[in-house]
Amino acid sequence: MSHHFKLLLNSLFSFLIATMILTLIVNTTQAQSVVYNSGQIYIDSGVVVQVNGDWLNNETVSALPSTVLLQNNGEIIISNSTNFGNFTMNATSSVRGNGIYRVEQNWTNRSPNFIADASTVYLDGNIEQVITGTEITTFSQLILEGNGQSGTDKVKRMEIDVIVEDTLKLNDREMAADSFGLFVENPNPNSVQNNSDLGSEGFVSTLLGRDQSGFLSRRTSNSSDPYLFPVGSSISPPAGSEFVYRPAELLPFSARQNTYSVRFTYNDPTDDGYDVDEFDSTICTVNDLYYHVINRTDGFDSAHISLIYDPLQDGIYDKIVQWRGDRGADHKWNLLPQSFLTTEGNFNRLTRFNYPIFSGDSMPFTLADLFPEKPLLSGPTEVCSNSRNQLFVGTSNTDFYEWEVPADVSIASGADNDSIFLNFGTVGGEIRITASSATGRCKETSEPLEVAVNPAPTAGFMVDSSNVFTRFNVQFTDTSRGVPVNWLWKFGDGDSSLAPTPKHSYDEIGEYRVVLQITDNKGCIDSTFALINVIEGINIPNVFTPNGDGVNDFFRIDNSGIVGYHIQIFNRWGNVVFETTAPEIVWDGRTPGGEMISAGTYFYVLEAASRANDYSQKGFITVIR
Repeated sequence: MSHHFKLLLNSLFSFLIATMILTLIVNTTQAQSVVYNSGQIYIDSGVVVQVNGDWLNNETVSALPSTVLLQNNGEIIISNSTNFGNFTMNATSSVRGNGIYRVEQNWTNRSPNFIADASTVYLDGNIEQVITGTEITTFSQLILEGNGQSGTDKVKRMEIDVIVEDTLKLNDREMAADSFGLFVENPNPNSVQNNSDLGSEGFVSTLLGRDQSGFLSRRTSNSSDPYLFPVGSSISPPAGSEFVYRPAELLPFSARQNTYSVRFTYNDPTDDGYDVDEFDSTICTVNDLYYHVINRTDGFDSAHISLIYDPLQDGIYDKIVQWRGDRGADHKWNLLPQSFLTTEGNFNRLTRFNYPIFSGDSMPFTLADLFPEKPLLSGPTEVCSNSRNQLFVGTSNTDFYEWEVPADVSIASGADNDSIFLNFGTVGGEIRITASSATGRCKETSEPLEVAVNPAPTAGFMVDSSNVFTRFNVQFTDTSRGVPVNWLWKFGDGDSSLAPTPKHSYDEIGEYRVVLQITDNKGCIDSTFALINVIEGINIPNVFTPNGDGVNDFFRIDNSGIVGYHIQIFNRWGNVVFETTAPEIVWDGRTPGGEMISAGTYFYVLEAASRANDYSQKGFITVIR
């Protein structure tokens, strides 16, 4: 017969002989305990022992010094629908093996002879469970489970130090270390695991108060992956929350062996002697909700320290501070330089790189907000009326700013930034920028920058004609008010001029928008425009005076849009004195032989047409000398 058994134990058994091989299936309606004072129970791999009650081992080594009283390589399930099942080791009883223990209620160890080997202990009850006894239990793997949904039903509590040699899995449960130490000896960064879902995190908690010594300790030998310390508290959480989860991470500077510990205390540091109103001059405010105690208890290496917090519940902080020295006078919170802020979903992370100063004493760390530097403000001290997008820049050591501008000035963009663009009307005034700390509790305002508004010049011009033919030189005359010193004319056909009173002609029929932009001696600018119509048509004068006095000395037929052109001019005897087919050519009053004609009346015949109209006509010209 096999010596390996599946035991369903519902009654009280007392084993009174030194060695027993047991094959029992007993069913009763009264759930009770398994109690044995001597004898050996060997549970092989694959065997499941269901105990509907407590498991109590009272054997002593003196009674049977050479025996192993319980060797579990299978699985023991200790639970009871009536009374919650406990696992208890008394006196010097011995337990060992690579099996599984599923315990519904308390784990009590009063024996020095629990040998974890490669076993796994599940604390999977649905109400508060306790690890207690007079002897420290060294677990191989310790896994917290259960379906308790709130309050202490989610808590596994320590009433003695606990050592975990391999892996601690918190899942979504709270391990209340209270005033004791939870030591994880496996230096693998993944040896501590928890559920990281928001609102369902698993964490290690401690009691409140400076003199409480509960903590989570981790051995390290890795410098590439951070070590998570999932700490939090369910004592007096914020309204609407069952707990606060504020983990820390440490990344050792080297792969040599070190041991670090973290404790989280969710109460005002001032209550524990670390006055949040005592800090160095660079600090604006110190977090008054909680603090972490971080120590290096073994080794010599510095570490990157990260504190992860909830900005919605805690406020916004951008630096880590540490309390230096003992409580009392001459001690205060000190800024840790090289602290950097990053955002990770619902949490913010503050990291102090390569922190070297650890000791075996309490070393409180918390969050702080720096006092902003008084900002320096730069920008123009003179602007022009109705100017737009004037740039002003403030410089400080924060990312939070407020601007104060005069009533007649509007903010175009950048109201919350360190640089801003302003639109001015006709009135200036004082501009200020205020730099705020991350929490908004501390502010510094710049010296005012007085900005004067200079009246802009008024651009204006006139033209000698707004309806002209092609090739006609239009005269543009500046009529601007103010003190213009620069002119920019844009004639609408791609040409421009910098002259104050330019002339310009057009080669094509159409409407042209002429723009004048002027700049005065203060750099203020104004502009205006007018429309020039270049029209089709022809204009034949009936008098000209070729006498060399510079006035009306030529016979010119102004025209525009003409594509066919032929003119002949006759004297009174019918002789041709001038003829041309070029519409832009003018006549100086000379015959084809070069002789100046005499005063009198002459007859012309014009054949002219545009693409749409015929402008041919006949008429008389009077020459006066």
